[in-house]
Amino acid sequence: MPQSGIKLWPSSRAGACAICTCAPAWQCSTHATGASAITSAKTGATSRHFNQVTIRLQSILTALIMSPQDPSLWIILGIIGLLTFAIRLSFIEWLGAKKIPAVFTHTLRFVPLAVLTAIIFPEIFMRNGEMAVNLANTRMIAGIVAGLVALRSKNVLLTIAVGMGMFWILQVVTHAAN
Repeated sequence: MPQSGIKLWPSSRAGACAICTCAPAWQCSTHATGASAITSAKTGATSRHFNQVTIRLQSILTALIMSPQDPSLWIILGIIGLLTFAIRLSFIEWLGAKKIPAVFTHTLRFVPLAVLTAIIFPEIFMRNGEMAVNLANTRMIAGIVAGLVALRSKNVLLTIAVGMGMFWILQVVTHAAN
């Protein structure tokens, strides 16, 4: 990592804040999330590792925001962008001239349905990590209404409008009742 004057990794100073190295970790009011979570006896190894990675990502983003003129950060972002572009282009180039087997193309038709289902269903049917299939679940009711509109009309914008409208109305009604 090039030396740019910005600390992207935890400080070598004993007890300093892992992000800004401004003070002992327990006194740093700006970044109070980090060191106490890392050194907490209640957290496991996985949680500590996740917290350390999160702190490092926060420091990189902070460095990018605080020092946009630093060329090393822009070079890293450019390389990441080029790699992402190359990965996506490789499939277009390699598979563009070749005939894809019918079984494979038939299977690929179901990928968007599977992905959207995996994203939407937990948001609609789960609350706080548990299934919430009851009439108090306003998201579930709005989702069911939106699904019925989608089946009937086959219009995406109408489905979104009716689903969001129903959700907002149910939110207002349930909050007014409480």
